[in-house]
Amino acid sequence: MPERQGGQRGGTAARQKGKDRTLESPLSATWQPRVRERAVLVGVGPGIGDEDLDELAALADSAGAETVSRIVQSRREPDPATFIGRGKMDELHQTVHNLDAESVILDQELTPGQLRSLEERLGVKVIDRTALILDIFALHARSREGKA
Repeated sequence: MPERQGGQRGGTAARQKGKDRTLESPLSATWQPRVRERAVLVGVGPGIGDEDLDELAALADSAGAETVSRIVQSRREPDPATFIGRGKMDELHQTVHNLDAESVILDQELTPGQLRSLEERLGVKVIDRTALILDIFALHARSREGKA
């Protein structure tokens, strides 16, 4: 890349705490739009509906994810191994791969075993509600302690 005035490459240079940081302008030839992670939202519970996932969609948006689909399953008790039933698992697997989703976000808290089982069966990252909220805090943290 050719050097610009002041010996800087790319966009506008800014000095922050003794380190150079290059800020890319959308008008720069090398600028690319930020790509958002594609996610499928899943809600499970008695009497749950698609509209019950509106808050989860807002949280996913805050974390930088784009909601590409929503799947709900009305069931009294979650499956102990995968949290969702076998039929919904097949539907979710097909949806994830047809829409090229990179993650699945569930509206409830899952056990580590359920998360691992879902990731193995779906082949994508699986995040529960608690992890999503912690990710949002980490993204917006300003102090070193808040980022840890």
